[in-house]
Amino acid sequence: MNLKTHDIDDLRDTLEEAQEKLYEAIRLLEIYVRETGDRNAEAYLVDQLKVHAGRGHGFLSSDLNIDDIIEHLDEIQEDEEE
Repeated sequence: MNLKTHDIDDLRDTLEEAQEKLYEAIRLLEIYVRETGDRNAEAYLVDQLKVHAGRGHGFLSSDLNIDDIIEHLDEIQEDEEE
């Protein structure tokens, strides 16, 4: 991949913004689950979003998440700088 450092920084910022918005969506959905007791929404939506948002979800999963993508960009940046 041939990206300029500036491009990588912009992409990293974009991913971090997406991650923040995803965490906000999770927080709002958790309010719904808490108020309704909808365990299907918790198991099939909220928990899945947590897995994809980042590594700090506490589930055993090797699914791709935003932290993995950011780490990949950092590796690309290091390779470009060498």
